Amino acid sequence: MSKTRFTPGPWVVINRSGQVFVRSEDGTLAIQDIKLADARLIAAGPDLYAAIEELLAVVIDLMPGLAKISVQDYRRVNEAPIRARAALAKALGEADR
Repeated sequence: MSKTRFTPGPWVVINRSGQVFVRSEDGTLAIQDIKLADARLIAAGPDLYAAIEELLAVVIDLMPGLAKISVQDYRRVNEAPIRARAALAKALGEADR
């Protein structure tokens, strides 16, 4: 995976009289005039990205010890990192490469 190119978090949602903004902690405006639910999702982006990265690392580290689980569970554990990698690539703009 490439190094992230997006504005690092944390980001905060500001709702002033129905006008919604997402800003980085240093005050840099990330996006404005959006729905509150979208702003919350966007603001959570850096945290979600970090959580997926961490989860992916844990799953990969634990996979060798999973030989004793059922075939269905192993399939789920095996496919989760594939989906996590795809989500991280999409966040980095690398999904179509």
